[in-house]
Amino acid sequence: MDTPYVLKQRKSKMSDYAILRVKKIKTVSAMSNALSHNSRSKKVINVDEKKSIDNKNYVSESFGNIDFFNSKLPKKRRKDAVLGIEVMATASPDFWKDMNKMDIDFWVQDNFQWMKEKFGEENILRFDLHMDETSPHIHAVIIPLENEKLNAKKILGGPKEMSAMQDSYYKKIAMDIEGLQKRKLSRGIKGSKAKHTTIKQYYSAMNKLLPDIPKKKSPVDFGYKKRLEQWSNEVLGKAKLSEILQQDNGNFNKSNSVLKNEKAKVSAINKSLKQQSHTSKQNLDKLTNSLWEINSSKFKDKNSMIKAIINHKSPKKSKGREI
Repeated sequence: MDTPYVLKQRKSKMSDYAILRVKKIKTVSAMSNALSHNSRSKKVINVDEKKSIDNKNYVSESFGNIDFFNSKLPKKRRKDAVLGIEVMATASPDFWKDMNKMDIDFWVQDNFQWMKEKFGEENILRFDLHMDETSPHIHAVIIPLENEKLNAKKILGGPKEMSAMQDSYYKKIAMDIEGLQKRKLSRGIKGSKAKHTTIKQYYSAMNKLLPDIPKKKSPVDFGYKKRLEQWSNEVLGKAKLSEILQQDNGNFNKSNSVLKNEKAKVSAINKSLKQQSHTSKQNLDKLTNSLWEINSSKFKDKNSMIKAIINHKSPKKSKGREI
C-alpha cells in the first residue's frame, strides 16, 4: 500500500524528475558483477566508504548471491536468454537537498512496493539502497521468471510497455492513492527524443573522472567527489534542458499552426473586400453614366457634373446650379 506520509514541498523554479533505468543482464559473470557491486562485497572506487554504513539491503542476504541465483536458473533455457534485470531508481540531485532520513525511508518503501508488484517479490534477488554515492539511489536485481521460465521479453515488453512502466512508477512514487501529489517530482516527457544515460554509461563516466588511486593510503585530496557531483548535475541538467526544449518546440508548432489559420482567414477577408470594392466601382461607373445621359446637355463633361452633385450635397459650399 502507498505510504500515508506526504513530503513537505519546497519551492523550485524547475521540476525534479523521478528517474527509473532498466538494464538487461545476459551472462552469469555480469550477474555476479552486479551482485558484488550492489552488496559492496568488492571495492567500488566511486563511493564514500564512510557513508557505506548507511547502505541497506531489504532482501535476505541468502537470496543475493551467485549460488542462489544459479539454483534459480532453469536448466533448459535459450543461449541468448536474458538472465536478469537490474533496475536503478533515483531522482534529480536537487530533490534530495531537503530530504531527511524519514523522507528517504518512505521513498524506499514506495519503491520496494512498486517493484514487488511489478516483478514479484520472489524474483527480487537484491534490493539495495546506496547512500555512499553522489545521490541516494536504489539498485534492484531481478531474475525474470514466469512459470519457472525466463521471460524478460514478456515482463519488460517493447517501447509501449516500457513507457507504461514509467507511468506506473511515476504514479507510485509521486502520487498518493487518491491521485494527489505527495512528492514534487515530474515524469519525463512522453515520446521525448532525449537519450537516457544507461547504468553502465553513468558509472563509466564517473570512473573516468577519478584519478589513479595509489595502492598505499595517501592524505592527498584528489577532489574527485566535487568533480563527480558537478558531472552528475551537468548530465541531468542537460536531460532536463533537452526535454524542456522538446516541449517548447511542441508549443511553437501549435502556435505556428494557429497563426497559419489566422493568416488564411485574413487572406480570405482581403479577397472578399477586393471583390466588393471592384463591384462598388462598377456600380458607381454605371450610375455616373446614367446621370450623364440625363444631364449631358447641362455640363461640359462628367467631372463637372460630379463636382456639381458634390457641391449640391455639401452645406458648407455654394449650392451651384441645380441639376
